[in-house]
Amino acid sequence: MERKELNETLFTKAFETQHNAFLWVALTQRLASIGARETQNVAACCRNVRL
Repeated sequence: MERKELNETLFTKAFETQHNAFLWVALTQRLASIGARETQNVAACCRNVRL
């Protein structure tokens, strides 16, 4: 593989890795947000239950 091709390949792989890391962070933050919202909904529901 020529040096230019190698540099382009390494750059592409680095970019893909960075993009995948960004997507992973965005996904985990979204899931955490959904989990927090569901926890609040359950807590609110439990407060409204009269025994």
